[in-house]
Amino acid sequence: MQDAITYLTQPGGRPAVPFKMKEMSARRIVFENLGHDFPQRIIYWQTQPGELRARIEGTVNGKLESEEWTWSKLISTGPTP
Repeated sequence: MQDAITYLTQPGGRPAVPFKMKEMSARRIVFENLGHDFPQRIIYWQTQPGELRARIEGTVNGKLESEEWTWSKLISTGPTP
């Protein structure tokens, strides 16, 4: 998969770390770098319209660790009195 998408992370301004696309479907994409300390996988998926979820996961000291986030679209109902 030479033309695969690569996701570059650069938290805190540190040098960029590449994660190659491992899987992609209509509502999910997975990036992986098994040589990275943590995370080794970055996953984005949509469970319903207006919502995006993300998860990072990997092995730390032989144990699977993960963190997960959910973003939801806010609908404005106008100014608050």
